[in-house]
Amino acid sequence: MTMLVPILGVLLVSTAFSTPTTRYLDPVVITGADVPSLLGCVECVHRLVAFSWTEGAWSQVPLQVDERHIQDYFNIKNGECRLYERNMKSLMYADAGTYSGVDEDDALDMDDEIVFMARFLGDKNTDLKNPEGVVKEIMEELEVLDPVSDSSLGFMYLFLSDGTLDQSAGSPLVEYVFNLTTTNANGSNDYFDVYNFGASLPSYSDYK
Repeated sequence: MTMLVPILGVLLVSTAFSTPTTRYLDPVVITGADVPSLLGCVECVHRLVAFSWTEGAWSQVPLQVDERHIQDYFNIKNGECRLYERNMKSLMYADAGTYSGVDEDDALDMDDEIVFMARFLGDKNTDLKNPEGVVKEIMEELEVLDPVSDSSLGFMYLFLSDGTLDQSAGSPLVEYVFNLTTTNANGSNDYFDVYNFGASLPSYSDYK
């Protein structure tokens, strides 16, 4: 089954093909809703991998899966975060290392994001052989469309790794070290020790 997705993740239909030479820096972002066959797959969050078909051979490319959930800003701010008599909740990225917390659904769900770069798109695979290191029962073919011209930029294939492949394909595209410079009275700069900007905020009830 082929899923047709544009650069920004809205489903469209197109049959023309062109090489993504002008989309080198563009990410392709889709959600779990765009790949319904993968919904509910717990392993997919950490073991989903991407391959392109280029010059008659499989090539693994970097992929990122981001879990998202609805969270109350009361939890994020560590205190009241309300409009008058109105709750403030939003869809946001889940992270156990922040006040956003873990995604309550540990499987790939409809609002989780799957991201890869347009420059890694390849050709349509007419070969029936799967790449090495994947679970052969799971495969999703994606055709990516240019949202401006509606022309096809190329194809990407999603598989479930058998545990021998890394999502980054050995080449992570983003690396950073999160380091807060603020410290508390004990000298700690741990996120949960110092990222507490809501403690002195007044309650929304004070504005009644």
